[in-house]
Amino acid sequence: MCLDANWRIVDDAAAQEVDLASLPQVSADGYRYAVTHAFRAQTGVPGVVYEMVREADEEPIGCVTLLLSDDEDAVMHVGHMGCSIRPEHRSQGHTTRLIRALAPVMWARGIGDLILGSAVGHASHYQSIGATGAMLIGEQFGDGSNCGALFRLSRPASPAGG
Repeated sequence: MCLDANWRIVDDAAAQEVDLASLPQVSADGYRYAVTHAFRAQTGVPGVVYEMVREADEEPIGCVTLLLSDDEDAVMHVGHMGCSIRPEHRSQGHTTRLIRALAPVMWARGIGDLILGSAVGHASHYQSIGATGAMLIGEQFGDGSNCGALFRLSRPASPAGG
């Protein structure tokens, strides 16, 4: 999944806007996701970075970005989530794992369907994103962007009476 170009720039105003301290640390499937900092995306929406660590040995796996906006137009350039997995940990199902672990964080903040991006034709990403139930909604070719394929992961329906 694609990363916004600004994801490494710490932004204190964005941290206040998203109430960084309120974001949960998540443990799932033997991995821990902890918030490291907030940033402001190229489109102006706030985002946060989670570090992904294997709990058994504290091995860093990679970083995950979340754009915390329900404005689909503002997240279309890269999607709501992005990830950077260390080379030695690729092709081990981490993209599917991190989407399943962190999508509920987004939904708890009132964000509806999630837009997920990938490079066009990146077969392993397509498979990993599809394994979460996301559907391919379009591909763009030749525009020079780093994300050309977009997927939609629908927010689960609330249980009746819930």
